[in-house]
Amino acid sequence: MHVMDLLRKASLIDANVLGEDGNSARLYAYKRTAFVVALHEDTVITMYPREDSPITVRESVAKALTTVLRAAQRKETREIKRLELRRAELTVERAECALRKLKTASIKVARQMDGRIAEIDGEIAAINAEIFEVRREKTTLAKGIAAYV
Repeated sequence: MHVMDLLRKASLIDANVLGEDGNSARLYAYKRTAFVVALHEDTVITMYPREDSPITVRESVAKALTTVLRAAQRKETREIKRLELRRAELTVERAECALRKLKTASIKVARQMDGRIAEIDGEIAAINAEIFEVRREKTTLAKGIAAYV
């Protein structure tokens, strides 16, 4: 029953592999365990742990993962720069509104500036949350890649 439960969770790696005895079989894998299953029957022939893989596979996977990580890093840098630029523009606008509020004698203009300052503060909070989300997304990807290194 334990083997059946593991096999249900396993992913098909190849539908036609050659076994040690020369017979064809299907290859499944789950949590670093390989399952060799009969080609035309639902019978597990053998199962064994796979801790190592051929160097060519490891190098190819490492290269692909490095490419994905670098792309995520470039995206993070690009997005953070865009968001920080917008945050800086809003900070300048907020300062201009605060200055205008201080200079004016009109109560109406002062209220308008208070309203705009509140809007800007809300936009800045949203930008800060978005920056955090961009960083968290790349961090999650990097932590996921660590499982394959």
